[in-house]
Amino acid sequence: MRQGIKVGHSSPYHPQTQGKLERFHRSLKAEVLQGKWFTDAGELQRAFDHWRTVYNLERPHEALDMAVPASRYQPSARQFRSNVEPPEYDEGVVVRKVDIRGKLSLRCVSLSAGKAFRNERLGLKETQEDGQYEVWWYSTKVGVIDLKNKSITMAKNVKKCSPCPRTPVYHVSGSYTGEPGRVSDGY
Repeated sequence: MRQGIKVGHSSPYHPQTQGKLERFHRSLKAEVLQGKWFTDAGELQRAFDHWRTVYNLERPHEALDMAVPASRYQPSARQFRSNVEPPEYDEGVVVRKVDIRGKLSLRCVSLSAGKAFRNERLGLKETQEDGQYEVWWYSTKVGVIDLKNKSITMAKNVKKCSPCPRTPVYHVSGSYTGEPGRVSDGY
């Protein structure tokens, strides 16, 4: 999200939109994980790396008319930025820094934005409703503040994951780009 990448969620009660991801994870589990033990995270990462190469560069996929995914991949023109600028919000948007405990204050009301936003600058945009503000993080709306009830409601996906996860060494990265430093715009 810091890089301008939008988060896309499938529609509720429409599991068919998750089919390709479920198929990918089923293949990953069956071909790399099932029935195998790894002595350490490094060994597991090497197994994932090998499988990613085979999956993307060698193995034909029926859904791609027996082509390999790398032959269809189009890298994004956008470059990955290792140093991301702090968010800039429109004029009139109130900016609040979330403290180390995950709290922010607005008009003498302390609210819990969540630990995922510690030390982050959030934009608070007043709505038509008296005492209500939309909570923005970069270009993504992440919640709503209701000062009348002294409450903040953060989006479900924000509470479950950190905006800047520290991924372990055995994380399988997303789409194969073919070039270091390139970011994929999608699958």
